[in-house]
Amino acid sequence: MEGLSVKEGTDSLEIAPVLVTLIFHKGNLMSKQLKPGMTAPRSGQYENTTTHREVTVTRGEPMPPTPARGQSYKLVDQTKHKR
Repeated sequence: MEGLSVKEGTDSLEIAPVLVTLIFHKGNLMSKQLKPGMTAPRSGQYENTTTHREVTVTRGEPMPPTPARGQSYKLVDQTKHKR
């Protein structure tokens, strides 16, 4: 596929000029950086990667605004559901 490369030895995927980094936990996608306004893929506690302030977001809802431009969120504690 043209414009797509995987750097060996990393969990990074480079797509054209954009670098997307995924963090895996026990083989599952645990966290990726989400910008304000993006849809939360899972319910849980999300941490602002700059201020370290945590917010609770429900799956399918937009991520809240950040105090400054260029900041993002990552999932730090996924909601656990009893079955």
